Formats: sequence, C-alpha cells, structure tokens
Amino acid sequence: MDKRFRIEDTPIAKVIEFTSYGQGSDDSLAADPSTARTFGNAWPLKPGGVRWAAAGRAELLHIAANRWFAPDPSSETLELIDAADAANIGVAVDVSGKWHGLSLVGADADRALAACIDIGAALEDRDCAALRLFDSPAIIARRPDGYSLWVHASFATDCVVMLTRWRPKNWA
Repeated sequence: MDKRFRIEDTPIAKVIEFTSYGQGSDDSLAADPSTARTFGNAWPLKPGGVRWAAAGRAELLHIAANRWFAPDPSSETLELIDAADAANIGVAVDVSGKWHGLSLVGADADRALAACIDIGAALEDRDCAALRLFDSPAIIARRPDGYSLWVHASFATDCVVMLTRWRPKNWA
C-alpha cells in the first residue's frame, strides 16, 4: 500500500450502542428539561456530532436519530450512558464483538472511499455518519489524518479487500 493511503486495524475491546426513547427529532431531547438534565452538554445532541476523547479519538458518536455509538468508551462516557439508561431515557446495549475498527489514513483516504461513497456529501455538516460501504453496515467519523471506520466484524476482511482493490492503479 502506498504512503498516501493506508488501512490500519484499530482494536476495540468494548462497544456500546444507546438508543433513546425520544419521539420526533433529536432537538426534542435537548428541549425536554428531564432529558436535558440527564444528557447535559456531554452528549453530542446534534446529528452527526461526536464527543472526542484524548488524542482525537471519537468516543461517543450521534449516528442517527435517537442513536449513539460508543467504541471503547472511557469510564466517564460509560457513566453518562449508564445514567441515561438508569433514568429510563433509553436503552444501552453492549455490542462488543459486533464491530471491527479500522483507520483510513493519508492524503488519499477520500479517493479510496470514492469507490463506494461520496464521503463529502455523506459527512457534509457532520463529523460522523452511519452508512454502507460496499455491502457492509458501517459507521465513519472524520479525523485530522483521515477517517475512523467501524464495520460489522463479519465484513471487515471483505471491506479491506475492496478498499484496496478499488485503489486506482495510477496512484503514485
């Protein structure tokens, strides 16, 4: 693989998915005083918002209406999720093993993704999104050196093969 684009495995030990019981838009979560107290400012309430941990790692991603994704959450983020679960605002599910983490890094990461998605359109006004890459359900978050990517574990090998295969032959 050339120096302008590489795919790296990003091991993840624990993954939590949280779904709120909110009705309507995510704006209603922030507007409701009882949920606003529980969610507070620590939750990314804007669709496509990300709570960033140390070293620029995405830790809590607002991936869809009333849905959050927490890959390798810190103890602080786990406390936030547990509090929301205990307040019966939604349900937290440990889905460790379901997702495989990858990093797409380098100047040509956008070009590699162009084989299956218009990443500029997918992340327009967002830092993350739930989408499909080739045949795999995926979650992607932009970062300064490329993208953090999580695909269903059963699709990880095929996703890497496809991203590598679709790399244009004329890349330097």
